[in-house]
Amino acid sequence: MKQKKQWVVRILIAVTALAAGLGLYILTERVCRNKTSDERMRGLLESGTNEDILFVGNSQIAAGVLPMELWAHYGYTSYVLYATNNGIGRSKAMLELALDYTQPKLVFLSTDQYWKESSIETQVSGYHEYADAFPLSLTKIRTTLALYEDPELQKEILFPFLTYHNRWKELGAEDFDPASFQEVTKGSTYCASIASVTLPEPIPEEDAALPEGESIALIEEFIRTCQSRGIQVVLLTLPFEIGEEQQRYFHGLAGVAEQYGVPYLNLTENSEIVNPRTDFEDMTHLNVSGAKKMTEYLGTYIQANYRIPSRMEEYEKSWGSDYRAYCDYKNQMLRDSDNLQEILLMCRDDSINCAVYLSGTSACFRDGKTMELLHNIGPLAGLDGAAENQQNYFFLLDYGAGQIFEWTDPAQQEMETSLGRVRFCMDEDQKPGLYTDGLEQNLFAHKGRADVCITVFDRWTGELICTKIFKTSRQLQAEGYEILWEEEQKTEPEPT
Repeated sequence: MKQKKQWVVRILIAVTALAAGLGLYILTERVCRNKTSDERMRGLLESGTNEDILFVGNSQIAAGVLPMELWAHYGYTSYVLYATNNGIGRSKAMLELALDYTQPKLVFLSTDQYWKESSIETQVSGYHEYADAFPLSLTKIRTTLALYEDPELQKEILFPFLTYHNRWKELGAEDFDPASFQEVTKGSTYCASIASVTLPEPIPEEDAALPEGESIALIEEFIRTCQSRGIQVVLLTLPFEIGEEQQRYFHGLAGVAEQYGVPYLNLTENSEIVNPRTDFEDMTHLNVSGAKKMTEYLGTYIQANYRIPSRMEEYEKSWGSDYRAYCDYKNQMLRDSDNLQEILLMCRDDSINCAVYLSGTSACFRDGKTMELLHNIGPLAGLDGAAENQQNYFFLLDYGAGQIFEWTDPAQQEMETSLGRVRFCMDEDQKPGLYTDGLEQNLFAHKGRADVCITVFDRWTGELICTKIFKTSRQLQAEGYEILWEEEQKTEPEPT
């Protein structure tokens, strides 16, 4: 009897030690690993809600679709699953991991560069950015074994600690605080950089080809996986700068889509959705302006072709809170930027109201890209005339009231807006002034003599987000000026 008790005690000690060791391993692995995956995927793994739409692919789809904008305009719940330099095989694995946490009704598969395979090192590095956040599970084991034959690569994906165990030397306080890795974009990226690209001239649709290799078989396997689970699929190619051979490959996908009875949106030759001079980060990725336009297009397409429910009331508390955090994130991006063109790009946003003044001498009037960025904000009927005649120009875009107030050579104007009464005027020194109800200070007040003044308000709360003041040169080198009301706020005594 005594010997039996000793065996029980030993077993309990062994089980306790094993559990403690496993717990310590999991904790250590979470602390040490690179947090890119945690930050990107937390919104999916911990949301407690269902994402009805998934966008799957590489960085192009992440830059091209904004799930929180889909939510704001349609009530759709969606998420972007992506890995850097991703291939179709890994897209299928990413989807299968996600299906343990959500049951989508519709999946968009990005076909960007579907015929190419990056180096194995690049593949694994990019896949870490997605897969590390997913705990070890039967799905993760099965998909990893299917992706990689090399046992070392299998262990690297299944046990990230083997890759990151030496990272303890660079750990910061944020690594120990999961709340510091907040996900506000539902897997997408948000970039305000601008590059001009050249979209391809359309070639005949019958000029089609399919690449050699296993890429088509992988796309077919992806479609079958979705259809076997009752998930509808759309093949999607976003616009970017490509050559004729790539165009033929994308035209060739139309036959594959037809064979499986799924739609194919080939948008590479469609310049009506996005502007190649304002809406790209680089030759492959859309910036935030392009992503908003693409999201608007896809939202309209989904609404017209699928019965995806609006979750606006059902998830008002959770997704509504997420949307507020997303707007705060965008507002902070505006506050942090000191680049005139980037600020104008971000002002194309229906969650803000913005007021803009340009003096008749501003170099903005002589710069084609800046003029396009101004027109990109909204329909400004008087802008070109002011530029041609070198006249002072002011507009206030009030999304809250669905109205644009616009004047050329304004001396003094008052407007009833969703922000209350707003007054614009020129003082005796011919410097602009902007005043709103409840704020005594001139929001355009600045040191020096600038020729561009921009003030941005939160559409929903009326909160003043920021004022940006610039003096432009002939080469449109915009020099930021000190803003007096911001300086006054900094020097105000703390309340006692």
